Amino acid sequence: MQINKEQGDKVGARVKALKRQLDEAEEECTRINATKRKIQRDLDELTETNDSLQRENDILRNKMRTTNDKIRTRIIRTSYVTKSSNVLQDSDDGNEETIGETDESQA
Repeated sequence: MQINKEQGDKVGARVKALKRQLDEAEEECTRINATKRKIQRDLDELTETNDSLQRENDILRNKMRTTNDKIRTRIIRTSYVTKSSNVLQDSDDGNEETIGETDESQA
């Protein structure tokens, strides 16, 4: 009977140790899952922020292109109008040259 009681005590102690290990493993698993959920929430938030900033960046880039296109158009129109008026002024003077051109006979 003594041997059975000792074996029973050993088995009981082993069962308690295994239960304790199981509880600790479950607690660790719970901590890991909580950390995983927090990281996933952070990732989702950062992804949403990134998407929002990307959309804003695209809007600003398109706005900048539109503004630059308008500026280029104004410059081209201004340049064309200036050249046209210079040609007209020279024609009024009886001189057919445009600004920037020289008469080779003067050289």
